[in-house]
Amino acid sequence: MKNKKIKQKNRINNFFELTVYLYIYGAIFGLIIYMLGTLATKFFNMFESIFNSSGNTQETASISTLQHELLHNIAFTIVLVKAYNILMEYAKHKHVNIKYIIEISIIAPVVEVVFNYGSYDFNMLVFLGILSICMSILYLFFYDKLKIIENDYKKEHEKNIRNI
Repeated sequence: MKNKKIKQKNRINNFFELTVYLYIYGAIFGLIIYMLGTLATKFFNMFESIFNSSGNTQETASISTLQHELLHNIAFTIVLVKAYNILMEYAKHKHVNIKYIIEISIIAPVVEVVFNYGSYDFNMLVFLGILSICMSILYLFFYDKLKIIENDYKKEHEKNIRNI
């Protein structure tokens, strides 16, 4: 009787674990689709802007705007890749290195402040700037401890893999 209850609990646990994995991989798949869609849309808009320039005085301004948008898209892609890495690490190890979280919390506000400042009011830009500076200081102050934690985690994970 007791053995039957244990098997039933294991099945329920496996079901919940499978559900969480499906959710995580669904989020990863959605992120990849979003990245590909954004990339295709941005390239289409870029080529459309290049080929639709009519040679008037606004051409220089549109090229400058195009360059600015291209730089923002590249920087935003870096943020998306960081998010992908965080999701993949969690899917593989059921753990996320705090270093990755701090890195994305530094990079994302900087990208928005530098490349997308027109979309935010002044107060939000100040908040994002202060957040980025605080996270950078936190990262620099605790960098050695974060590296030790990362190395300990890698050793523990390799040990767990060998035991399986």
